Amino acid sequence: MGTNKSIAIIGGGTAGLSLAHNLSKAGISYKLFERSEGLHNNGLGFLIMANGLNLLQQMGLHDQVCSRGMMIEEYIAHNKKTGDVSRTNIGDCLAITREDFLESIKGTLAIKDIYFNKKLNKIEVDKNTKKKKLTFEDGHQEEFDIVVASDGFHSQIRDFLYPNHPKQLVKYKEVVGMCFDKEFVAYLKNQFIKFNDPDNGFNIGIIPGNAETVLWFVQFNVDKIASPENNQEAIQQFIKEISKDLPETFRNVLNNTDADRLYLWTLFNVDLVESFHVNDIILLGDAAHPLLSFTSQGVNSALEDSCLLSKIIINNESFEIYNEKRKPIVSEYLYGGRDLLDQFLYPDKYESFKVPFIQLSK
Repeated sequence: MGTNKSIAIIGGGTAGLSLAHNLSKAGISYKLFERSEGLHNNGLGFLIMANGLNLLQQMGLHDQVCSRGMMIEEYIAHNKKTGDVSRTNIGDCLAITREDFLESIKGTLAIKDIYFNKKLNKIEVDKNTKKKKLTFEDGHQEEFDIVVASDGFHSQIRDFLYPNHPKQLVKYKEVVGMCFDKEFVAYLKNQFIKFNDPDNGFNIGIIPGNAETVLWFVQFNVDKIASPENNQEAIQQFIKEISKDLPETFRNVLNNTDADRLYLWTLFNVDLVESFHVNDIILLGDAAHPLLSFTSQGVNSALEDSCLLSKIIINNESFEIYNEKRKPIVSEYLYGGRDLLDQFLYPDKYESFKVPFIQLSK
């Protein structure tokens, strides 16, 4: 079983690291190339749902990942328009910082197989041998039989396979932040708290990321609320204004967040590509199918991708199996997220508007 083909993994996020972990356990060699100097933390955090937790159990990572995050036991939604407060008990939902999650996987890998500061410049396919020659920004070149693209939403390899594949700017953006506050984490008591103002077009969510860290997001309709410029001062002023009606305890968390832990995300709708693999180049996670954050399935879907793909590689099966099995599931996530986006943008169209979970990272 397994393969003697050379494998390159491009990108050290959830999809790339989890694939590397599964291949390592099976004794299959690979090289993972990450463009940053380390595992970047600009996503801040994740919600890992039941499907993701089950896969972590299969991977042998469940306990060590969960020990670094916080299990969410209750979802509390405040609706400013109606004054209602709804409470939902939650099972099998883990909140965790991006850094803790990725480091828990990286720790299982051999450091010799991971190459940082390797930004991909070009990929070429030999017409005869079908080998893929990768050229990196530092001038390094290497050939591989299989290339797995886990290089995220703005995937260079997806653009190589599908030049000019359309993406549509959507009418909402998110600001995410991280605050270190042990006392407030204790105050939250494993709760995910949401403040929803449908008339004014925004949601604010606050959730513990670990025993010392609070993760939060502001999601807003750009037709109703002007987006700040993408600089720390403008984002801080935006947060101060939009959080002014929150209870003081929650308002203070948002306004006490360090400027270097604030991020503004511009979001897009992206249709599915024709195939998730072409000539032994395989797209994984956000590189294959960027999802709107309403689905809460970004990290979970990346785990589903990597676990299926690793089995296919280990069993030396056709990559078409990956395409056939993942496309229907991902389509459900994609179109479900668009339905939730429509509810958020146009709440008056719906008799019973329910604010969904929102993932903290793309």
